[in-house]
Amino acid sequence: TSVVELMRKTLQSQKQRALADSDIEELVHEVEQLVVIFAKLTKKKTVFVRLEVLGDDGCAFWHQDCVPFRLVTTYRGPCTEWVHPDASNATLRRRRFDTKHAQALSHHDV
Repeated sequence: TSVVELMRKTLQSQKQRALADSDIEELVHEVEQLVVIFAKLTKKKTVFVRLEVLGDDGCAFWHQDCVPFRLVTTYRGPCTEWVHPDASNATLRRRRFDTKHAQALSHHDV
């Protein structure tokens, strides 16, 4: 909950705020719920949360994450793309190119 307060204060202190107070409350509440669910699923007591605003696609090429678990959600703009593990080797060989195997999440998907 102290993290929730920190997130709320940080979002409210932005000079050029993109969110109204009610939107900030909704975002903070949703992130808090996701953290609780993610912690239960992964059986972890600590969950690292990072909120980012990206001005581009975030990744210049396809790559493989090397973490046991990752939760990603997109709220605005182009959504996260991913490939099924069965297509990962073929996709990674073509690193900087589009792939026919790409699937995209929708806004608020997890």
